Amino acid sequence: MAEDNAARELATAALLSSRLCHDLIGPVGALANGLEVLADEPDAEMRGFAMDLIGSSAAQATAKLKFARLAFGAGSSAGDQFDVSEVEAVVREYVATTKASLVWDAPAMAAPKDAIKLLMNFILIGIEGIPLGGELTTAIMQEEDALMITVHAAGKLIRFEDVTKSLLAGEPVFDQLDPRSIQAYYAALISRAQGANIEAESSETSISLSAKYPIKSTG
Repeated sequence: MAEDNAARELATAALLSSRLCHDLIGPVGALANGLEVLADEPDAEMRGFAMDLIGSSAAQATAKLKFARLAFGAGSSAGDQFDVSEVEAVVREYVATTKASLVWDAPAMAAPKDAIKLLMNFILIGIEGIPLGGELTTAIMQEEDALMITVHAAGKLIRFEDVTKSLLAGEPVFDQLDPRSIQAYYAALISRAQGANIEAESSETSISLSAKYPIKSTG
């Protein structure tokens, strides 16, 4: 059993790393291409094109890294809480690198870092679920003893596989994990660790993910 758990932990780390590398390889590769053009191309117009490519690629890579730091990182330097307004800025920059548009609905507040990690992973699942683009609506509602976290993705083509649903529900389908479905498994780990149950619904035109994240009393 201990060996199984160790193998699962290693596989989870490897798949999350693969997901991060997949997101970054595009802009980093384009950045390298732009630098090569600058090094070899004497034509002023082509050099201008290369500078534009470098600028946009660097911005994309930065946006993806900022997002990944909140979605996967420990965030220890930020303490146990994240400023939701700052999170919104990071999410907007990231969504701008995708085919989706963003509707953000959350009050100015501080939220537990694991609640934000759950939100960010919901966003990744939502964007993955609308490959041709669409509208991503993200909401955080503060209740007396919990935060209600909701992500709704709507588009013309919906991709929401059975394995994703099973993983979000906490079902034992670990052998079906890959760099795409790891997001659902990781979101389920976060939710279970905090006692938050995930609700997932889908139709031909939308995906809805929600979780009631309990707020521990400090009194």
